[in-house]
Amino acid sequence: MHLLFSEIIGAHEIPVYHSDDESGATADDAVTAAADEPAIIHEYAKTFNANGGEIELDITEPSQLLIECERNRRKLYADKSDRDACLHEAVKCLAYTSIVHGHHCRARLAHCNAWIARVYWELFGRMHA
Repeated sequence: MHLLFSEIIGAHEIPVYHSDDESGATADDAVTAAADEPAIIHEYAKTFNANGGEIELDITEPSQLLIECERNRRKLYADKSDRDACLHEAVKCLAYTSIVHGHHCRARLAHCNAWIARVYWELFGRMHA
């Protein structure tokens, strides 16, 4: 007898991990709350490359970029119009999560990998089925 994971846990959404402040809020709650906040203001620094050309580097805090990236990923996933951009944002979230929280925080990294799999399954997989 094979049971689906959704049959075992029911239709409830289970939080994957809790924040460090032990309030019980998940990262999804933080992203939802961050969606109400104004857009993040990026900080740029000008530098020069080897050819003498001027380049602007984004020196915004990675934690702020992670919040913005998760917000963009959720918008693109809800729209389901630009699946390549949604996948790109999901991969960026994985990279920013490993930068901000480190490789030791396996629950957060697993959450990001699950989002990448979800994007592949729902946005790319159903098109070919």
